Amino acid sequence: MSVPYAAADSDQYPCDDDILEAAPENPVRFLHPDKADFVWQGMIDAIEDLERLEAYRQAEKRHIDRNYSKDKVKVHKYIDARERELSDGPTTEALPIPRAIVPLADFEPPTESEPSPTTPADATSAPVAATDGGQTVADETDDLHPDATGLEIGEVLEFDRDETTEYVFPATAEADRPFLMRVFDEEDTERTAEPLGLTRDEVARRPIDTTDPQPIKDVDVEPPATAATNGGDA
Repeated sequence: MSVPYAAADSDQYPCDDDILEAAPENPVRFLHPDKADFVWQGMIDAIEDLERLEAYRQAEKRHIDRNYSKDKVKVHKYIDARERELSDGPTTEALPIPRAIVPLADFEPPTESEPSPTTPADATSAPVAATDGGQTVADETDDLHPDATGLEIGEVLEFDRDETTEYVFPATAEADRPFLMRVFDEEDTERTAEPLGLTRDEVARRPIDTTDPQPIKDVDVEPPATAATNGGDA
């Protein structure tokens, strides 16, 4: 019996054949404790069928050993939440799940034209956008691409390769894809004429071990024009 190409890395990430048959990749590779949370979160967010999702649940249950039981519960709850989305549509139940899937697209900040009936019209109980050319101070999450889970406004991921370094930024809501990437070689020459747009799945599939988001101001790279930077502040 043949199995998908995911079996090729089963020596490093052992996995049962029935799981490999249900998923086009090896779920253990992405769920492994040496991966950052956004890796397995991005993979689960991108799943569109219940059979593949169940493969991730079984991989977590059978093959993943975590240092703390609460971390294992967190993964299972994330999978359960995605299952409800696929079965019944987005859930409105409050769940103790990571910030990466907090819905952002439906958020509507208050505006100056709609003052609170119990508050004087000139009160500033909520920050509003500057009108004199200064930095926008309205709620920042309104400008983040709704699919840019795992990164917040003003954060960046830095991937060190053998011959290149990649910088991945969250995009604004107007961008075609949720992430933007700039790639530089060892001589700090950019490898592409323009930043590359990436999906969540493409970011999650990058062959990395551990990578934590860092403030954009901590890297010496100019973010793309459509990156969600809040002026470079974390």
